This record gives sequence, C-alpha cells and structure tokens, in this order.
Amino acid sequence: MATTYKFGSFGLDADSGILFHGAQPTMLGQRAVALLRLLLEQAEAPVSKDALIKSAWHGLAIEDSNLTVQIAALRRVIEEA
Repeated sequence: MATTYKFGSFGLDADSGILFHGAQPTMLGQRAVALLRLLLEQAEAPVSKDALIKSAWHGLAIEDSNLTVQIAALRRVIEEA
C-alpha cells in the first residue's frame, strides 16, 4: 500500500519519492524528498536540524549550508505552485 502525505494542493508519494501538485508531478531531488517526508511525518512537532540531516544524508558529514539549500529548494517549489 502506497504512503501518500497530503498537504494543501500537494501530495507526496513517499514510496516513489514524487511530489504532486494536484495531479501534476513536480521535480524534487531525493534529499529534498527525504526532508519533506520527515517534516510531514512529524508535522505535529518541531524537527531538529540533526534529524533533518540524518534523514537526507545518513552517515555523511555535511555543512549546514547543504540543508539550507535543500530547504530553499522545497520552499521554491511550493511557492511557485
């Protein structure tokens, strides 16, 4: 059974990693999808920066700017829709 998170006019098919705006698929990278999935799964509570980094870059050492870039990409996609 597919896991789909709906918010506003969007739906994230978590199994395939595709974000839909209505019925239209939207281009997102795998890290942005991982971040969005975690944020939607834990929508009722704040999500720590460490949890976000672990979800998208598990086991990798990254700079904070990588997270900032991915969050900005998510915001841009959602705002443009």
